[in-house]
Amino acid sequence: MTAQPERPERPAAPQTREIIGRKRQEELQAIRGAIEGTGTRVLHFVGPGGIGKTRQIREVARWHTAQVEGHPIIRQPYEWLGLVDLYHSDLHTPSVIERQIIGKIDPDFDTNPENSPFRSYLKQREEFDERRRQGLTSEKERAELTQTFVSDYNDWVADRRAAIAFDTLELMVYEKDAVLSACEGESGSADVKGWLLEVLPLLDNTVVLLANRPHLQLEAEFESCFASTQVPYQRFDLVRLSEDDTLAYLEDIVAQRPDIGEAFEEPGRKPTDIYGEIWRYTEGVPILISLVIDLAAFGNVAALQRLRGVQDPENGTKVKKLLVDELKEITPPIWETLRCLAVARKGLTPGLLERLMADKGWSLDQCGGELGRLKDATFAKPRVGTEALFLHDALYEMFDALKPFPLLNPGRLLPVIIDYYEEQIRACAADMGACRVELRKLDLRERAGLVPPGHEEQLRALQERLTGRERERQRLQVEVVYYKLWYDPREGFERYARLDDEALKAHEFGFDARLHDEILRYVNSPQYNDTARRRLPRDEFDRHCGLRWVKRHLARGDREGNKRTARVAGRILGATEPPLGGANAQADLLY
Repeated sequence: MTAQPERPERPAAPQTREIIGRKRQEELQAIRGAIEGTGTRVLHFVGPGGIGKTRQIREVARWHTAQVEGHPIIRQPYEWLGLVDLYHSDLHTPSVIERQIIGKIDPDFDTNPENSPFRSYLKQREEFDERRRQGLTSEKERAELTQTFVSDYNDWVADRRAAIAFDTLELMVYEKDAVLSACEGESGSADVKGWLLEVLPLLDNTVVLLANRPHLQLEAEFESCFASTQVPYQRFDLVRLSEDDTLAYLEDIVAQRPDIGEAFEEPGRKPTDIYGEIWRYTEGVPILISLVIDLAAFGNVAALQRLRGVQDPENGTKVKKLLVDELKEITPPIWETLRCLAVARKGLTPGLLERLMADKGWSLDQCGGELGRLKDATFAKPRVGTEALFLHDALYEMFDALKPFPLLNPGRLLPVIIDYYEEQIRACAADMGACRVELRKLDLRERAGLVPPGHEEQLRALQERLTGRERERQRLQVEVVYYKLWYDPREGFERYARLDDEALKAHEFGFDARLHDEILRYVNSPQYNDTARRRLPRDEFDRHCGLRWVKRHLARGDREGNKRTARVAGRILGATEPPLGGANAQADLLY
C-alpha cells in the first residue's frame, strides 16, 4: 500500500477582522452604549454552543486593548476586568473570583496589600481565613466580608467605568429540588451563583456581561434579581448568520488568506455560489462555518468536496458527523493532539500531552509546539493565565453526541490522565510539607530571638508559596474527581466524598462548593449514561447529596446551621416514607 503524502503544514484560519452580521452589530452597539452610559448595566447573551457568545465578549477586550494602545474605538475610557469563564471549576468559588477581580485592578496586591485599594477587604479576608481554619466563622462574618469587598470595589470605581464578563453560566448546575427541600440546602455567598446574585446588583458604575446556553431557570433567576434591585438589564438571544452574513464572513477570511479561497474553488462555479452552499449545509451556525474554514486552512480539499455533496442541508447531524470524521484526516500530529484534547477536558498542557503520547515518543518540546500550532484554530480555546489548551465547548458537545470514542479511546487515555494528576497532587503535598518545615524553623528562630535580616520577607514568601500550592492542590483534586467520575463513577464519587469530608472538617467551604459543582455537573453530562447509572444510581447519588447538606449545616457550627440540622432531623422522624426515594427507610442515608 502506497503511503499517502503528508499535507504541508499550514497555520490555522484567522478570525474575521470584525464581528460579522447585522444582529451582531446591534448587540455590540448595545454594549458600547452601556459602557458609554452611566450606572451599572447588565447585558445577558443567550444562545447555543458555537453561536458566538464568547466572541462578542472578547470584542470588548479588544476595544480596551485599543484604548490602552492609544487609538480608542469607543469614546468612554473604561477598565476591563476580564472574562470569568465558569467552564473552569477552580473559578466556582467567590473568593477566587474576588481575587481575580482584585488582581486585574491591583496586580501587586499580594506583595503590597497595605497600599491596595482593597486593603480593608484583604485584611478582613486574612482574619476570616484564620478564624475559618479554627472553625470559628459564621454566616454573618461571611456576609460582612462580601460587603467589605463591595465597599472597597465601589470606592475604587467611583470615578471611572469598568466592565466585566461571566461566561458559561449554565455550568452553575442546580441541585435537585427534592434534595434542597428535604435538607434545607440553598445558594448563598459561599457558592458562585449565590455570590453573583448578591454582589452584581451592588456594584457601581460597572457594565456586567453574562453569557450562557439556554437555561430557563437560570435566566429567570437573574432577570428577577436585577428587576428587584432596579438594575437595567437587557437580554439578547443570539441567532444564526444569514446567507448574506455568511458570504461577508467567508469573504473576510479569504481576503486575509487567499490559499483558503483556493481550497474552496470549483471549476465553473462562482465563489458566491459556493459560499451560499456552505451557508445551507452549516445552517449559518458560526462554529460549523469556522470548522469548514479550518479544514480549508489545513488543506483538506477532499473533505470540502465531500461536504459539498451533502444533499439534505437540514440534516445538521450529518454535517457535524462529516466534520468530525474529516478532522481526523488532517495531518496526523494535529489529529493526535485533537484526540487528546477531546478527552483532557480540564485542559491539555505540554506535560500532559507528552505523557499521553509516550507511545509515540513525542518530546516535551514537540508537545509544546503542537499545542502552539492549534491555539488559534477555531476548534481550540486557550485560557488566559495558563498554558493549557481546551477544545471549544461546541466540539465537546459534537464528540459527545456523535460518540466517535473508538477513535478517542478514553478508556486508554483516562488512566494516564489520572496518574498524571495524582503525581501533580503528590508534588504539591511534598512542597507544602517543605514550606511548613521552613516556617517552623523561622518560628523557632524568632522565639529564640535569632531573627536574621529579611526575616519578614522570607516569612511572607513562604506563606504565599504555601497558600499558592494549597490552591493548586485543591484545583487538581477537583479536576481528578472529574476524570475519575468519567472513568469509574463509583470510584469517582467515593473520592469526592472523602475530599468533601476533609473540606468540611477544615471549614474550606469554597473547596466544598467546587467539589459539589463538579459532581452535579457530571450527573447532568452525557458521560452519566446508562452504564454510569448502573455503577452510581441517581437515587443513591441524591441521598448522598442530601447527607452532604446536613454535614454542611453541622460544619458551619453556628446557630442557624444547628437549627437547620434539627429541622431536617424532625422532618425525617415525622416522615412516613424516605424523603429522597429508595424502597424503604433503611435505603435512605438520611435515616
